[in-house]
Amino acid sequence: MSKLSVFRIDGLIDQIRHTGIAKITGCSLLALAILYCGKVWYAQRLFRRLGLKTPKFAYFYGNLPEILKNTQSNTLRKWTAVFGKTYGYYEGHLPVIVTSDLEIINEVFIKQYSCFMARKVYPWQFSDNSPKMDLFLSSNKRWKRMRNIINPTFSPAKLKELIPIMTKCTQRFIDILEQNLDKEIIISDFLNRYTMDTIWNSATGMDINCQSDLNNEYMHKALEVFKDLEELKFGFRMTSYLSEFRPIILHFMTLVTYLIGKISSTNEFVDPLFWLTQHIHQVIELRHKENIRRRDFTQLLMESKIEDNENLKKNEKIVMSKFRLDKQMSLEEIEFNLVGFLLAGFETTSSALNYSFFILANHPEEVAKLQQELDSFFEDEQNMTINFDNINQLEYLDMFVKEVLRMFPISSNTVNRRCMFPTEVGGLRIPAGVSVTVDVLSIHYDDEIWGPVDPEMFYPLRFAADVKRSQSAYLPFGLGPRNCVGMRYALLEMKMALAKVLFNYDVLPTENTPKRLLNFTEGTVRRPKDVVTIKLVKRQSI
Repeated sequence: MSKLSVFRIDGLIDQIRHTGIAKITGCSLLALAILYCGKVWYAQRLFRRLGLKTPKFAYFYGNLPEILKNTQSNTLRKWTAVFGKTYGYYEGHLPVIVTSDLEIINEVFIKQYSCFMARKVYPWQFSDNSPKMDLFLSSNKRWKRMRNIINPTFSPAKLKELIPIMTKCTQRFIDILEQNLDKEIIISDFLNRYTMDTIWNSATGMDINCQSDLNNEYMHKALEVFKDLEELKFGFRMTSYLSEFRPIILHFMTLVTYLIGKISSTNEFVDPLFWLTQHIHQVIELRHKENIRRRDFTQLLMESKIEDNENLKKNEKIVMSKFRLDKQMSLEEIEFNLVGFLLAGFETTSSALNYSFFILANHPEEVAKLQQELDSFFEDEQNMTINFDNINQLEYLDMFVKEVLRMFPISSNTVNRRCMFPTEVGGLRIPAGVSVTVDVLSIHYDDEIWGPVDPEMFYPLRFAADVKRSQSAYLPFGLGPRNCVGMRYALLEMKMALAKVLFNYDVLPTENTPKRLLNFTEGTVRRPKDVVTIKLVKRQSI
């Protein structure tokens, strides 16, 4: 046989081999795709097997497109009116049970919380045991460890240490408002800068003074983060639909973000969350390296330790699950938790105050009642020294804030839990991995709970001390062991700002002040699209 013939035969064999490999690879990929499609189809039949009603959904996409179009809170309220207090829907093919049944909520959030020690899976969440998870996203033993460390940070004693920082920022807020008296102002612009100034000072001890600097980069990056969460970027949408591949997609997005940050000569194309995280990292690194000590959240977290267990020796570490249960948080964990505090404490409080001023502008009788209480409590401006104790003695102010948060719950779409171990709740067998989310709006506007005064009306006296309701009926900060850890801080900041403003000024509407808020946007925070304009006028007599 000639060499040419041998070459031809070898070439033919190689061609057959390559063709065979290609066919096998192609068939394998096709089989995997078919199996995955079958898995999606089967997952989207869960509620049929459980006997729960569901709104109409699309294969693969589930109900997510409708939620993204109309905001989750509004969509759930609409579905509850049709399907009742408990039903299910699909985010992609991830099942979510929705309930406004107070007994079920009490069971999930309190009585059986050990079976529900996680929130539902968010598009930007890596995995339950990822070191990149903060308190909000962590689950099971990692969450319990972080919560035990962080809880003392928000105790009344620790918050008292932050009063001087908050007082300084609040006074700066008043000084800036003083320059804008008798003018129509968009109050959210001032509130955003006030809450960012306060939380950044409280968290890091750094005085960025973003209230005076309209072009402050910290301010703009934080606003961009929430804009990205509301619009849900393409990558995050893919993690919602392809949930099994979420860690891979997120790692790829992180790598791309990191490379862009390294090669970009400006911050224009740098991911805002990456930018904030890097700056927090630099703060912590400097504090740790040079042993800088300040009275702020960073210092409190670095000093926080879980109380010694009598069964543990000093400095002992125990192994639980796939990570060490240390008595202190790592610098990386402190970093991610500080980023979480900054973002949560900034936008949530700003939005809550924005709603408050909307109410004040449209309800002059509420302005008068609050001012009367302040005048009685503080005889003159020189004696108006707000502290943690006296601000909580203002009963009507407390009821006012509670009613604002009832009508306009800030983070209603974060009031959810994920089942970690199969269990039964209210006769419903809930498999592991299924999330339970609460339709907060339907509960907060339920006439049977909040009547006889129409829940659509603003009426603070419904929170009078002699009125008893289920603890599951009021959920602006969640419920149970996983409720909002920063609740005291947020309420203190809100009350300080409102007390200072109302003691000095009257809040008036303008021609452009909306009478009702009809349009909302919602990522992790529910906030109005409608611009709230007001006018502040110096009080004639105090």
